[in-house]
Amino acid sequence: MYLCKASYYRKVLKGGSLIATDGDCVLGQPLASRVDTFLGISGANYGLCFCQPAQTIPAWCNALDGLYPGYTCEDQLLCASPDAECKQKNYSAFLESLNNDSHREADHVYAMWSDVDEVLLFRGMTWGKPTSRIPGMNGRWVSDRNGHMAMKDLTELRQYEAVVHHSI
Repeated sequence: MYLCKASYYRKVLKGGSLIATDGDCVLGQPLASRVDTFLGISGANYGLCFCQPAQTIPAWCNALDGLYPGYTCEDQLLCASPDAECKQKNYSAFLESLNNDSHREADHVYAMWSDVDEVLLFRGMTWGKPTSRIPGMNGRWVSDRNGHMAMKDLTELRQYEAVVHHSI
């Protein structure tokens, strides 16, 4: 699953309910027991730093069900500047709940991202950690040359290896 959608697909697999700015919905029972492999590509699981100063514009940056990374992290004020990881709090309620949910998305969970992603920006980091990282993942692959679209379009062999051979 790709970019923002990766987080929402994670939620669908985990099931439960979703509280959103345009209404609440019940997603039903978890589907994870029926899914062998989940591969998140260039996801924003901890928010996007460019959403920090404007948590309502665009709408998908909001603090309820959007990609808001939080205003501060411990004593750090700029989402994109920390050199060391800090304990992120008060970020998007959706993302925080999703990341704190101990249920897995599938039997095998992998993530791929790029240090030169022109959409995620800031080497794909949010408060000192890769925003594409999925809690409890089995493995990851990080590119140092693929842009955002190339991570989806030009990594088919790695995607195949992850899904079929559970190796990334």
